[in-house]
Amino acid sequence: MGNLCSKPGTLSGGHTVLGGGQTVAPSSPRNESPEERRAQLAEAARQRMENDKNRLINKNNPNAGRLASQVNKPVKHVPQQKEPEPLRWMSTEWEKVLWKKQPYPDNYIPDSFLSSLRRNANFRPYTYWPLVLAACTISQHISSIFIFLVTFVRLYDESWDPRILVWICVGMFLLGLILWELLERCVFGYRIDKEQRAKTFKSSILVFLALLALSPVLRTLSASTSSDSIWALTACLFMLNILLADYGPSRSGRLGRERLTSVLSINAAMSASVVLASRLRDDISVFALMLFSIQVFALLPMLRTRLLMMPSFLRALLTVSFAGVSIHLTSGLSQLVTGIQAVILGFITFGAPWVLVWAQKFKNEIRGPWDVAIPQVR
Repeated sequence: MGNLCSKPGTLSGGHTVLGGGQTVAPSSPRNESPEERRAQLAEAARQRMENDKNRLINKNNPNAGRLASQVNKPVKHVPQQKEPEPLRWMSTEWEKVLWKKQPYPDNYIPDSFLSSLRRNANFRPYTYWPLVLAACTISQHISSIFIFLVTFVRLYDESWDPRILVWICVGMFLLGLILWELLERCVFGYRIDKEQRAKTFKSSILVFLALLALSPVLRTLSASTSSDSIWALTACLFMLNILLADYGPSRSGRLGRERLTSVLSINAAMSASVVLASRLRDDISVFALMLFSIQVFALLPMLRTRLLMMPSFLRALLTVSFAGVSIHLTSGLSQLVTGIQAVILGFITFGAPWVLVWAQKFKNEIRGPWDVAIPQVR
């Protein structure tokens, strides 16, 4: 069975392995130099690192050994999801209706969805000079408002005789009536008979007498109201009159139903006239101012709708006449107000049309099948 204990050998540093017949006698460290010893230690360390690397172990990693333990584990098989097969539509054509059941999803978009796309369907390009001619009507209306305000100021400071203004109003009425009959006969082809002419004169006399009787009442209408409130209210009413006025031409020779905005515009102007007339000192001045306001804000717009059917040259000449008279009358009161009036008339007549022509390039209206359906009655 062999020896149960080891005996020291004859060589120093040797020993006998138990149960073995061979004896290992390593070389004595006394015969090795320090350089050789360090080389052996470095070689042993390098060998250990290679062994660790082969076993997929890194001793600096706190999870050392886990990767090696998971290498031999069987890999789980994850089944791949099948992609949905493309829908196979039926041969039925898609219709844009909700009441009919169709073999299409709710969010289905046909290929012809954008085929009916329209950009700026009702777009009409404007040119500069026709817009300037159309703006002349607004300039005429603003000029007439300035003429009325100058008339009020002159009556307020008693620099004008109200009796002369009454006769001027009578002359303007007769001149306007003659011009109206000429337009009706020459332009529209209508002829006013004697009965209708007599009815017109009768209505005019009734209005004349009614204003004459109401002048004392209108003079004391706003006696308890401060002048600052009167000026502010008058400015708001005239602004409303400008915004709601009807600047379009007449479509026929006969008087038709007036638009609601036109009626409101006349009411606003007449209310402003009443408020201003209540600031005057005597009854005849109130009567003259109210008679002049009827001429400017009620009868002149009716005649202006007929004058818009005249040639462009006459319309431009009428605009220049109104603007010239208003600027001339305003210049006698204040140079500042005259400058403001000239700037306003110039911008409305020439500046606003240019801005509109310039802004046309930014118009981008898109219409298509997504718009609300408009029922068509046949």
